Amino acid sequence: GHSTNLSGVSNTLGLSANPLYVGGSNRRITSNSPARRADSTGGDVGALPYLSDATPGLVGTLFTNQTLSGANTVTGDLTVAAGVTVTLAPGTTLTFAGNDQMQAGADVSKAELIVNGTLASTAAQTNPAVLTSSGTWVGVRILGGMGTSVSGLRISNAVNGIESLVTATVTDTQVLSATSSCFRVTSGTLNLSGSVGQGCGTYGLYSGS
Repeated sequence: GHSTNLSGVSNTLGLSANPLYVGGSNRRITSNSPARRADSTGGDVGALPYLSDATPGLVGTLFTNQTLSGANTVTGDLTVAAGVTVTLAPGTTLTFAGNDQMQAGADVSKAELIVNGTLASTAAQTNPAVLTSSGTWVGVRILGGMGTSVSGLRISNAVNGIESLVTATVTDTQVLSATSSCFRVTSGTLNLSGSVGQGCGTYGLYSGS
C-alpha cells in the first residue's frame, strides 16, 4: 500500500472531479488525473499515487508540454496545468462530448477546455484548429498563466466561445455559435484582433464578471 504519512496534508485545490483511476478494482490514478500534485505539498491525493498508467483518451489534466494534432475526441474537461504549454497544430480538431466525464468545472454536465498554463496556436482560417462539440460544451476558459496566444481557431457549439480571466491574445479566430457570448472578458485583458463572432446568443463580446 501507500506508506506516505498524510497527516496534516490538505487538498489545496478543493478537488471535486473524476479521479481517473486505472479502473475495476485498481484505484491507482492515471497520468491525467486531477488528483496528481493536488495536495498542499505538491503530492498526489489518494491512497495509490500515479506511477506510469496512461489515461485512456484525451481528458483530464495535461501535465507535460505537448502538441495536439489530427482528429481528437475529448470526453470531458481538458485542463492545461500551470506551467505547461499545449499547442494546437494547424488542422487539429477537438470534438468535445455533449456531457462531462470529469463531472467538474463551470458546468458538471458539459465539457470545457481549461487553461491554467499556456494555450498556443499559429493556425489560420485557411487551415484552422477546430474546437466543437457533438452537443454543447462550455468553451475555452483561460483562467491562469500569462502567455496564451492563439490564432486560427474555429469554435462552435459552445456556451462562451472564449472566456478570459487573465491577459491573453486571440487573432484570426472565428466563433460560429455560442449560446451566451462569443468572447467573454471576465477579468484581465483579452487582446482580440482579426476575429469574428457569429450566432453569439446574448453577446458578441461581453466584459464583466
